[in-house]
Amino acid sequence: MGASLRNRLECWNDLFRLEKEKIAFRVYQHLYGDKRAVTLGTQHTKKSNFALRIIVRKSCKEDKDIKNNINMKKKLFILCSFIMCLTANAQTGFNIGAVFESQKEIQTLTFEDLKVIDTTTQMDGFYFDIIHNIHFTEYFGVEPALRVMYTNWNETTTLGDIFSESSLNKINLAVPVMLNYQIPLWGKTRLGIYAGPTFDVCIKYDDTHSNNDGSQTESILDKAKDRISYSRFDILAEAGLGLMFNHFGIHARYAWGLFNHAETPDNAEFNQSEYEANISRFHVGVTVSF
Repeated sequence: MGASLRNRLECWNDLFRLEKEKIAFRVYQHLYGDKRAVTLGTQHTKKSNFALRIIVRKSCKEDKDIKNNINMKKKLFILCSFIMCLTANAQTGFNIGAVFESQKEIQTLTFEDLKVIDTTTQMDGFYFDIIHNIHFTEYFGVEPALRVMYTNWNETTTLGDIFSESSLNKINLAVPVMLNYQIPLWGKTRLGIYAGPTFDVCIKYDDTHSNNDGSQTESILDKAKDRISYSRFDILAEAGLGLMFNHFGIHARYAWGLFNHAETPDNAEFNQSEYEANISRFHVGVTVSF
């Protein structure tokens, strides 16, 4: 009776072990396919349940790493394909020309029944753009650029032996992003219509005063307690027209500043007035594309 009971228990253990191996084999088969499932199933028959759990954890981690690597490769492939599509229909070139900047300052005196003092400073200089024209269609595209611009203003006064000179020197770094639409005219000549925002940063703005005793320079961008300072950043709405003759062209654009540049110091003298300073620019130049 005892031997018969032992035989039954051994049979049950064998059946239970066999069912566990079948379940493990199905799990491996689902995760790794038939060949690897056979190998791992054989390992399971030789190892303990604890070892099996370690194998499953390691396998799941390996499977997760493989999936992450595949997803990363897919993203890189999509990004590279997008860049290739953009550069496949793109032209690189440069713009160079003259710029005329108008800086309008409005001071409203609140203590004199809202008296308004309106002054305008005209500055001129030159600019240089590196452009990358991306064509979405034959006639429509976008033209991002990197622009460096220098403008200045000076005024000289001489009265006998007395000499006085004032000058403003300004350097801007800008990123225009122009949508452009080209209308074919004749042959390879096209009329271009440009419009878009320009993100502008003033990196230098110096005010220099000179006379018989010497000269003094201060940065208008630095904040002070006894004068108005100017903020560096601006966004301009820019639009214009151009004529392209194959790889050479001419263009003219106008830009309106959207931000108020004036920064008023916090003291009693300046609190009695409201200040506003806006800029506008007119560009005219030539375009060379490759």
